Amino acid sequence: MAIAAITLASADPALACRGQQLWSIGDDLGKLRPAEFVVRARLIESYKGEQAFPAIMGNPYGMIYFVKVEEVVGGPGATAGQAKEIGGANIFIHLSASVCESYFPLNFSPGSVKSLVLTKGEAGLFELVGGEGRKYQAP
Repeated sequence: MAIAAITLASADPALACRGQQLWSIGDDLGKLRPAEFVVRARLIESYKGEQAFPAIMGNPYGMIYFVKVEEVVGGPGATAGQAKEIGGANIFIHLSASVCESYFPLNFSPGSVKSLVLTKGEAGLFELVGGEGRKYQAP
C-alpha cells in the first residue's frame, strides 16, 4: 500500500501505470474472469471517439468496433443462448478510453480476424477487455 502511495505521489505519473497489464489474452479459457468470453471476430469498421480522455500511458480515445462474429470460442461469460444469438452476427464492441495501459488490438484492420475477449456491459453493449495482438498505446 505504501509503495502505491509513493508511486502515485512521484514526479513521474507514468510510474503509477507501469506494469498494469491485467487483461486476458483469451488463449486459455480457464484463466478468464467470470463474465468474460472469447470470440473470433472479423472487423468491418472501427470508429475512434471524438473527445480525448486524460491518459498517462493508456488510450485517450474510446473506440467502437463493428465486427462479424465468426465463432464464439467460449468462456465463463458465454451462455448457450448468447453464443447462438451472436454467432455469425454483426455486433458493436466498445473499447473504453483508459488512463493506464490497456488492451488495444494491434493491426486490427477491416477484413482481419482476431480473438477478442468480451464482456456484456450493463447497457447491453459488448465491452472489449482483452484479446490477441495486444498493444499498450493509443490507436
